[in-house]
Amino acid sequence: MILYREQAEIVEAPLGVTEYWYELFRRVVIAPTGSDCFLLSIDVYRPDWPYGEPDETLELDGTVLLYKRINELPGNIAVLARDVTIVGLRVQGEDGIVEETISVRLVVCGGKPSYEKVWGIYRTVVMMIEGRDPEKKPLTTMIEDVD
Repeated sequence: MILYREQAEIVEAPLGVTEYWYELFRRVVIAPTGSDCFLLSIDVYRPDWPYGEPDETLELDGTVLLYKRINELPGNIAVLARDVTIVGLRVQGEDGIVEETISVRLVVCGGKPSYEKVWGIYRTVVMMIEGRDPEKKPLTTMIEDVD
């Protein structure tokens, strides 16, 4: 027997924070910024960091967070978003330093974006970072029942 694990599509949290879930286990956190704008933090994964020197870093117990602001965006994101930052992780691995891309943050204005609007942004970001269209090649996870 094979089981599929899914999150609820929309999870409301305190202080107006909302989580939209895509592709079974990918999350976009939507947080109000105090105006008519919202910060979106989008889960992505790329096993490298091809963005050059980070603009900022933050070290926590040997783990370094990397932050790179970008200005060149695909057309449909450039119209909707501003303040786009790619977030990465640098750690000491068994074979040396490992760098990975783990999320993208951006701000959208004009009211809280709908689940469908965020899906379009998520899809574009995943294509940009991972080189994969989540609509055509969605991530899946299977958990085998060992009983």
